[in-house]
Amino acid sequence: MDDVINMHDAKTHFSKLVDQVAATGQPVLIGKRGKALVQLSPLPQERTAPRPLGLFRAAIKLD
Repeated sequence: MDDVINMHDAKTHFSKLVDQVAATGQPVLIGKRGKALVQLSPLPQERTAPRPLGLFRAAIKLD
C-alpha cells in the first residue's frame, strides 16, 4: 500500500485497480506527483450468518 498510483495511470487502468482491490482486500493509494491524495479501498463484507427466526417476535403483534 506504500506505492502511490499516478492519477493518469489510475484513470487508464481503473477497472483493473477495482478488481485488484476487491480480490485482495488491500487498499490502493492514488495521487499526483508521488503524493497520495485518495485511497481506493474495499467495502466491508456483508454478514454471512442468517438472522435467527423469531428475532422480532416480542416487538410485533398481529391481531
